[in-house]
Amino acid sequence: LALVYSDRKVRLYDTASGRYSEVPSGTMGGSAKLAISPDAHWLAVAREDSEVNEGVVDLWSAYEGQIVQKLYHPWQISSLHFSEKRLIVALTDGTIQVWQ
Repeated sequence: LALVYSDRKVRLYDTASGRYSEVPSGTMGGSAKLAISPDAHWLAVAREDSEVNEGVVDLWSAYEGQIVQKLYHPWQISSLHFSEKRLIVALTDGTIQVWQ
């Protein structure tokens, strides 16, 4: 289970034990968005990068506990969704980007 709190912290919970780990999420402006892959291996956390004024998706490996890739987008991100082995990112300009 992954939750984003009002202070913009992302926590991954083990529902069996009740323990959690905190995911460093950087500067998450606006509404926080996240998605977990169907196999629970990947966590995608969308945020805004104020330095380059674009949307960024931090792709986390739940197994490694670290960011394995950053996906940059020229617009803010409106939603994220995993479909099998693809990450679908909808942007505020109405376009969709698919990452494999």
